Amino acid sequence: MDFAGIPGSMGRLADGTAFFDRQEIMSRAWDLLKTSNLLLLAPRRVGKSSLLNRMKEDGTAKGYNTLYLSVPDAEDELDFIKRLVRGFRDADWRSSSWVAAFKNKLPEDLEFVLKTGLIELKAKKFDWRRPAEDLEALLKSADSETLLLIDELPLLIASIVHQDPSGTRAERFLLWLKRLREQYRPRWFFAGSIGLDSVARRLKLSGTIHDLQPVQLGEFSPEKARA
Repeated sequence: MDFAGIPGSMGRLADGTAFFDRQEIMSRAWDLLKTSNLLLLAPRRVGKSSLLNRMKEDGTAKGYNTLYLSVPDAEDELDFIKRLVRGFRDADWRSSSWVAAFKNKLPEDLEFVLKTGLIELKAKKFDWRRPAEDLEALLKSADSETLLLIDELPLLIASIVHQDPSGTRAERFLLWLKRLREQYRPRWFFAGSIGLDSVARRLKLSGTIHDLQPVQLGEFSPEKARA
C-alpha cells in the first residue's frame, strides 16, 4: 500500500487533502515575507517540511518564484552552494530579468562546481568561498519576488561542526548566509527537524540568525488531530 500523502504517515510530506488546517499560519507567513526573512519554529513531526512544500506550490499564486531546497544530506558549504545553484538553473519559473543569469550566464567557477563531482573538487582543495562570491554576484540582480525555502539546514550545520568541532566553519557559513539575507533581495524561509535556533544557541552563534522573524507552528489540538 502507498502511504504517501496519508495523514499520520511519518516521514512523508503531506500534500493534497492530507495537508490539513495550516491556512492561518501560511497566511501569516505570506504576510511576514513582505518585509522579513523567516524561521519556522515547531516541535518534531508536526509538518514543517510539508508546510514549506505547500508554500512552494502556492508561490506562483502569491507572486513569488519559489525554490524549495532540502539539504539533510548535504556534505559541506560547497555542496550547499552546488545544490542551490542547480536549483536556480533547473527552476521552471516564468520569465524574469535575473533567472536568465542562472540558466545562461553562470560564472566560470559555478559552472565548474556544477559539472565536477565533490570528491574531485575536494581533491583539488576547492575553496567554497570562490563560488560563493560568484553566487553573490548573481544575487545582486535578484528581486524580492524570489522565495528560497530551505529545509533541514541545521543538519548541514551539524555536518560542518563534525568536520570542524571548533565551530569556526559553522560560524563563517552562517554569517555568510546572514550577509546574503541583508544585502540581496530574495526572501528566505528556514525550517528543519532540528531547530536552527537551538543549533545556533548551542554553538553560541545566535547572532547569526537574529534577523530572522520566528513563526510558530504548533501541534494539532486533539479535535483537529482526530479530524
